Formats: sequence, structure tokens, C-alpha cells
Amino acid sequence: MDEKSGLQKKKGETDLHKNCFACGSNNGMGLRLKFFKNEDGVISGSFFADPRYESYKGIIHGGIISSGVLQAILGHFNG
Repeated sequence: MDEKSGLQKKKGETDLHKNCFACGSNNGMGLRLKFFKNEDGVISGSFFADPRYESYKGIIHGGIISSGVLQAILGHFNG
């Protein structure tokens, strides 16, 4: 993980934010978001939308979506 931006560079690198709700790998209730930066500087991300984050059946709660968007903007576009 890039220490300045918090982006994953390669699989297997140290996770600097292990307990973060949005991107931490050590938070059992967290989203475990993964962000990647390509050679052009474009950042993309992904996560598995577990049913425990639903507001209605098959619909992810808006607060969860907002958490992911804010994490991307505030935590990963700073470098």
C-alpha cells in the first residue's frame, strides 16, 4: 500500500489501515473496500455487497454507499 495515498499497489502489501470501517482488512463488520490506481492516474474500487448492508431486500443502504464514496474521495484521492 502506498503510504501517502493509501492505495493498494500490489497484492500482499501491508495494510496500513487495518481497522478502518471502509477499507480495513481487520474489521469484521467493515466494507473492506479495495482501491487501485492505474498508470493514467484513474482510481477505481470494488467491494462485495454483503446482505447485512441491505436497507431493503437486494438494495444496499445509502449510508453504506456514502461511506464508500467518501472513503474514496477523502482517503484515496489525496496523493
